[in-house]
Amino acid sequence: PEGVREMASGRSGASHAHDAAGSAVRAAPGGGRRGLQMVETSGTAYEGMQFFASRRQVATVYCQQPPDFLVCPMCHDVLSSPVLLPCGHSACDSCVLTGESSDVICPVGCGVYAPGDVFADETKRAAAADLRVLCRWATQATTDGAGLRFARDGCRVDMRVSSRHRHEGECPLRMTPCG
Repeated sequence: PEGVREMASGRSGASHAHDAAGSAVRAAPGGGRRGLQMVETSGTAYEGMQFFASRRQVATVYCQQPPDFLVCPMCHDVLSSPVLLPCGHSACDSCVLTGESSDVICPVGCGVYAPGDVFADETKRAAAADLRVLCRWATQATTDGAGLRFARDGCRVDMRVSSRHRHEGECPLRMTPCG
């Protein structure tokens, strides 16, 4: 399908999703508790290659660092259901529309707005949908819960975010419930 490709094992860059040894990926120094976590495949055939795992969106690993304009200034993750404020800044709807108050506060301090002044940011939603991610069946959580590891026989496909749901529903390596 359009937007889906199998990663070649000989390519260079941050697109390699599979480590034949199934080695763990670890957080790079300075990783915070919020936002994107930079991960790398140290001690593997893909030494020094980096991926960016979302801390908010389960099993979402980006093949390259998302551009700054697609990162929420509040949660520091890729924009999820982005909204546009009257001042021109964008943020995740869940970050600025908390329900705790009837006011919407600009995440960079430009002002306070009424909820009716906030609109869906379709331009950034479309740009985020074009980012490339790994199939969720490429990785699995480590046994200590501290990070991700590449599955020994995991899926080698990366795709646009917009194609992910369709691919993962049809992926021959998806986990199926017993039963």
